[in-house]
Amino acid sequence: MNVLRQCLPAVVTLDELQAMCREHRKALVFQHFVHALRVPTRLAGARLILIDGYPPGLVRRYIEQAHFNAE
Repeated sequence: MNVLRQCLPAVVTLDELQAMCREHRKALVFQHFVHALRVPTRLAGARLILIDGYPPGLVRRYIEQAHFNAE
C-alpha cells in the first residue's frame, strides 16, 4: 500500500486513478477491485464515488439489487 500512496500525488483525474488501481491490482495478483467513497455535500445527500475494477455491470447490478444489505 505504500507504493500506492506514493503514486497518488501524480494522479489528476478519476480515469488516471482507476488505471493506477488496475496496475496495482495486477501487481498484487488480485482478479478484481472496487473502492467506494461517500463524500458529504452541503446541498444534497452524500455523493458516492466508485472506482470499479470488476467485470462491466457487476457492481451496478449488485447495487441495484441491494445485495449489500445481505452482507
